[in-house]
Amino acid sequence: MIGYLRLYIKEHTCMQSKVADKELDDLRLAQPFAELEKHALDFDFESLDSLQHGHAPYAIILIKALHAWKESHDGNLPKNFKEKEEFKATIKAMSRNFSKEANFAEAIDNAFKAFSYEAVPTEIQVILDDEKASSNEFHSNFWTLVSALKQFVDENG
Repeated sequence: MIGYLRLYIKEHTCMQSKVADKELDDLRLAQPFAELEKHALDFDFESLDSLQHGHAPYAIILIKALHAWKESHDGNLPKNFKEKEEFKATIKAMSRNFSKEANFAEAIDNAFKAFSYEAVPTEIQVILDDEKASSNEFHSNFWTLVSALKQFVDENG
């Protein structure tokens, strides 16, 4: 006697849980969403005492510096080595005492994040474009999360 068994599952989603070899944190500094940009631009460095000024988050420093850069450069990001060094000098000039304000040094070390914009990777875009990501019928927790991510990307770029 020979038997045959076939299992059928509509869909089985799985996610890669391992950290990629090259992990980049996308802080959305080159194109911040509206709330982040408003918060950063409303951050008043002049009203802060020395201790608070030295502990300003480096992301806020970068967004403010990039905003000032764009205003003086027709909305363009720093492109070449010379412009990137000028941008770093702008950040250094924003500090009161560069040798004591570690977050300004951290902002300079992470300045490359301000002039690089990461678009949604193509393999992720394929998932976001799937009809299940737009459907009101959620097939699994995975598609609920994809739907939320799609909504964020559609609204904020």
